Amino acid sequence: MDIKDKKLIYELELDARASFAKIGKKIGLSKETVINRVKRLENQGIIGGYNAIVNIAKLGFTGYAVFVRFENTTEKIKKELIEYIKKNNRVYWVALLGGNYDLLFAIHAKTILEFNSVYTKIQNKYGRYLRDNVISIRSQVSQFHRGYLVGKKEVGKAPYFGKEISIEELDDTDKKIINTISGSGRINVVDLSQKIKVARTTVHNRIKNLEKRGIMQSYSALIHPENYDYQLYQLMIIVRSVNEKLKSKMYAFALYNPNINFYVDCVGKWNFELSCEVKSQKELQELMLSLRSSFPEIVGIELVITFDYYLKYRWYV
Repeated sequence: MDIKDKKLIYELELDARASFAKIGKKIGLSKETVINRVKRLENQGIIGGYNAIVNIAKLGFTGYAVFVRFENTTEKIKKELIEYIKKNNRVYWVALLGGNYDLLFAIHAKTILEFNSVYTKIQNKYGRYLRDNVISIRSQVSQFHRGYLVGKKEVGKAPYFGKEISIEELDDTDKKIINTISGSGRINVVDLSQKIKVARTTVHNRIKNLEKRGIMQSYSALIHPENYDYQLYQLMIIVRSVNEKLKSKMYAFALYNPNINFYVDCVGKWNFELSCEVKSQKELQELMLSLRSSFPEIVGIELVITFDYYLKYRWYV
């Protein structure tokens, strides 16, 4: 990729719904050139799609991540297991890992009982192939932009889901819009209107209202850094004791670090999860040294590599 490709990816992360003409103006390319570059990046698997970042806490959901290791299994069974998990309507994220865990899948549920029902079904069918199951409850997940691509990081209000659970009043039209735009972030109002069979002006006004209410947080390109020679790592961090001051400090560290693109405040075996993308082991080592020197409260860091992941945002089924 050249610098224009990197700037293009960065702009699509900032606002995936921006017009190609607007993006082209910002990075010094014609609309036609932007379209051609986007198609090439999609064909190369670098851009895997476009999604809306929805605050699921406002829909009454909490995210639960399950980390597991494979045991006594074959490639055929692994593939079957992963496809089974992907098809579950409550699963929104699946990732293949390396390190202390082999697989991560995330479930959205309105209650602990609902989560346990989904988790138990998976365990009943494939539990004999899974061990060391660790559950992490996500109280807040914030997504940052890939500042390392352009040598800077857009700092401001980062899109997130979590924090306080609330249930917003939504009708069927709102739910259809959320479901459709969640997995098709660049769909225009005309096409969305036709797809859900609702008037264009209504769709436009509803989207603006969902944004104003903080339900629809932002729109972003789904990027696969492994296809441009960057490696994705997850750092699971354990600290001596957690307080709000420490949480704010950890969030700020992640916000300003150009290689960190996810911050997770969680409950479970560890207290924080940070996702980072680096080009070399040296960069990873430097990041971890910076983390440890900034936070003497850290008593342990578990490191896993993310080899591949699958994202499915469909909240109403």
